[in-house]
Amino acid sequence: MKRLSMALTMVFALAGALSLGAHEGGAGAGVSPENAWNLLRDGNERFARGLSANPHTSRERRNEVIESQHPYAVVLSCSDSRVPSERILDAGVGDLFTVRVAGNASAGDMVIGSIEYGVLHAGANLVAVIGHESCGAVKAALAGGKEPGTSIDGLVSHVKPAADNASDRLHDLRGEALVAEAVERNVLISMKDLLLASPKIAEKVRSGDVKVVGGVYSLHTGRISWLGEHPSQKEILEMKPRAEAAKK
Repeated sequence: MKRLSMALTMVFALAGALSLGAHEGGAGAGVSPENAWNLLRDGNERFARGLSANPHTSRERRNEVIESQHPYAVVLSCSDSRVPSERILDAGVGDLFTVRVAGNASAGDMVIGSIEYGVLHAGANLVAVIGHESCGAVKAALAGGKEPGTSIDGLVSHVKPAADNASDRLHDLRGEALVAEAVERNVLISMKDLLLASPKIAEKVRSGDVKVVGGVYSLHTGRISWLGEHPSQKEILEMKPRAEAAKK
């Protein structure tokens, strides 16, 4: 059994090295959306199995990316300390353009602008919106509590539509089952909000140059359940952009 475990470790480490080796030098701009998604999926599988390759962390790698960055994906995820993007995706320096905000909400110029920069200037062809199991922001939205004198209420308000949607339509769900449903819906809402708030990214998705996918990370297993593209993406791309986006 020990020999089998060691053999599996070597196989996964080699597979990871071969996969990542094809993209040495931070050539993210040359990675197709589907290949970039494969890199994320493969990296998360290594992490979940406890076989992380910990790529692109050497001094040589740091030197390679001093002059410019070419990440292969933009990752919008929650700020939760249990969900560090590069760790759970087994990525390294220069691989990911990460945007983290509680509740992984696509809201406000800082978040949308950061994602746009990662795509339009850093050259990433994939945007992954990743929520996670037992998200505190989603729980707060479901609970409906208030925190006067803080900006937390404003943050939670961006997650509230997903919580309300789950509560209104799924009366039979309670506890963690309701949270899980709201977390998934929140990811889908964030994907929709991004496409409506950024005509530039919507245009690239429409042309097939960029892909926007979603996923939900499990704190228990370390695996991301990938949702793929938004199930209503075609209809969303036919909608008019939000008024504030149109003014840009």
